[in-house]
Amino acid sequence: MDYFYLISVTVLNIIYSLSGSFFNRKTDGKKDTSAFYNLILVSVVVLGWGIKYAINPSFDVAVFPYIAIFAVGYAVAISALIIALKIGPIMLTNLFINLSLVVSGIWGLIFWGEPLTVFVIIGIVLTAVSIALCLFTGKKSEQKITIKWAIFMTLAFVGNAACVISQAQQQKDFGGNHGDMFMFFATALALIVIIINYIRSDKTDTKLMLKKAVHFPIISGVSNLVINTFNIILATSEIIPASVRFPVISVCTLMAISIFSLFVFKEKLKWWQWVGIGMGIVATILLSV
Repeated sequence: MDYFYLISVTVLNIIYSLSGSFFNRKTDGKKDTSAFYNLILVSVVVLGWGIKYAINPSFDVAVFPYIAIFAVGYAVAISALIIALKIGPIMLTNLFINLSLVVSGIWGLIFWGEPLTVFVIIGIVLTAVSIALCLFTGKKSEQKITIKWAIFMTLAFVGNAACVISQAQQQKDFGGNHGDMFMFFATALALIVIIINYIRSDKTDTKLMLKKAVHFPIISGVSNLVINTFNIILATSEIIPASVRFPVISVCTLMAISIFSLFVFKEKLKWWQWVGIGMGIVATILLSV
């Protein structure tokens, strides 16, 4: 079942990413689309975890430090990412966000005592290179790297990694228990920040987005809910360690999106992007050995 969960998480992660891409295309030119998207997405996630927690209630005050880390990391990541995408190079921003998953895998090797083999080392290195090649467009960005962008990108990077690590750490420390409690309270706290951000945003185009594009963040929210549900299960897996799981999810997602963009969005891939896809396939095989 662990491999079923891994495949499901990977497929849903692809759906999650593509939903955001379709939303951006559908709402191109509209005001404060990110604030609207995040509000709907996180609201769906909180609703889902609320239902799951009501069905499977549990409570342990010792879980709250983990909840606080996840909530802060999530709120910081999603808020900082919006600013980083606005003021800096989109390609580099996406690159660092994807690399945060690889860092989470490395964390497992260092702090969780997961087995380190030559295949894992080569696989992680190839994953990082594959991501860089797939995201590099070859076009000179009109936006320059600034200290301000670097600060917000670092916040998004650290916040995203903190979410993944704190979730897995909580499950390991509590023997796979209180997962629903953890996610409900953590996402509910993060939603407060998202709501504040939305209230401060320009809501001129909200009605139009509700009419024509609200289904995209709903799909993303449902995908995110199932992804985290399966990630909680995989957090205590003895078959698929984090050092393998996160790089596989990251590189497979990027490969699928690159190919999808070629045939659906009609975006031509450069030769080095095809090399990146090939390296990603090799990395996935090595990490699965």
